[in-house]
Amino acid sequence: MVKDCRATKQPRNGSINAMPASQPRHEAPIMNILPRGTHDYAKFIKPAELAAAIRAAGLELHDISGIRYNPFTRNCSIGDDLDANYIVHASKPS
Repeated sequence: MVKDCRATKQPRNGSINAMPASQPRHEAPIMNILPRGTHDYAKFIKPAELAAAIRAAGLELHDISGIRYNPFTRNCSIGDDLDANYIVHASKPS
C-alpha cells in the first residue's frame, strides 16, 4: 500500500491516511461500541510499523497523530494517544 502511494504522488503532494490502531481501546468492549470479533487486531498495523514502511518506500513522514472519538458528545479530537486510531501525513520528497 505504501509503495502504491509513492507511485501516485507528485513531489510535495502529501497524503493523510487514517488507520485503526493495533490494540482495542478498553472502553469499546465495555460500552458495546463494537461487538466482540468485529476486528482481528493481530492484522492491524502499528504506528511504528507504518512509519518504517513509509520511510522504506522513500516517502517523508511528517506526522503521526492519534484520533479520539467521544461517543457521548460525538466529537473527535487529535492528540498524542495512538492507542485507538491514528492518522499519518507523508509525502513524496521533492
